Amino acid sequence: MSVPAGDGIGYGRINHIGASKILGWSNAGYRYTYNGRLQHRNADGNTGTLPFYAQANLKNNGSEWIAGTIRYEVPNVADQYVEGRLRYQKPVNKVKYYPAGFDENISMMGAIYRTGGRYEEIQADGFLYIANNARGLFEGALANGLEFSPYVFSWEIDSDMIAPFNFIYDKNAKYRRGAGFYTGSYIDKAIGERSTVRGIVFQNVDPDVDDQLFGHAVNGRSGVTVRHAVIPTIHGEVAPSASH
Repeated sequence: MSVPAGDGIGYGRINHIGASKILGWSNAGYRYTYNGRLQHRNADGNTGTLPFYAQANLKNNGSEWIAGTIRYEVPNVADQYVEGRLRYQKPVNKVKYYPAGFDENISMMGAIYRTGGRYEEIQADGFLYIANNARGLFEGALANGLEFSPYVFSWEIDSDMIAPFNFIYDKNAKYRRGAGFYTGSYIDKAIGERSTVRGIVFQNVDPDVDDQLFGHAVNGRSGVTVRHAVIPTIHGEVAPSASH
């Protein structure tokens, strides 16, 4: 519980003159915004570095900060990606989330997000156009030792991510086509805990490998995050239901 278990996420763009803007949430679930300019570009302009610095949790005077260098690689239009090593720090204070503070090194990765040709499709490869085509997974425990259970839901073509009615859990989220991320809520009725879930799609360059969705689930009661991922289901599993 000493450091956030969830993955931080971000989305944004870099334009033709190297100006970059990134929006997202830190590993602990706080918003951040970054604006900067690509530096050290080569003669062809297809590689460069971005000196990254952003504060998160601005309601508490930016009690988290993330800093490091991001490397852009643009070998061609279809295969752009970024990678970097970042320092992620929070001082000791009375903020609910991780009041003991932390100081850790994290890795980041990203790739170009493609929306072309998918207007009437699900924005990630590997997800079939059937009910109950997705599964949400969690990794990590809450402060009380409880863990969220995996769940089945439908990722619909209109971008809604909704669980079928059942007595075990509830999921309601929306995928933002233009930016490539989802945000919503998940309630685990078995343990009586709820969370805000967020994630981003990482579209793999390899057409034979399914796209990945990863992010975090923020539990407001205990003030911690756990890792949250979404994977496809093949046959449209049926959601569990209560019985007597």
